[in-house]
Amino acid sequence: MTPAATSILDVSGLTVIRDGKVILDHVSWRIGRGEHWVLMGANGSGKTSLLAALTGYLMPTRGELSVWGRRYGQCDWRALRTRIGLVSSSLRQMMPDHETALDAVVSGRGAVIDL
Repeated sequence: MTPAATSILDVSGLTVIRDGKVILDHVSWRIGRGEHWVLMGANGSGKTSLLAALTGYLMPTRGELSVWGRRYGQCDWRALRTRIGLVSSSLRQMMPDHETALDAVVSGRGAVIDL
């Protein structure tokens, strides 16, 4: 098997620039089957931006990104997102204040925010 066939996530040169500020700069990362990762870093280091880019909530400025061999921009990431398990307090920041806990949990099934 090739490395791409055994990987869940492949990131190469991922860059995110917003309002002229570099948020992520040439990030490369590969996650293989059966691996578990934790992102750690100081506030403002780009952890939330990286997760948002990896799940299709934040569009990268440059670089290549694929999940299960499906390349960002060439398939429907809304559907692909339903196969990604993400636990992050940063998701709360994207939810409207009026959303109930039940709606938040139910929205996870369809990988949407603001059910």
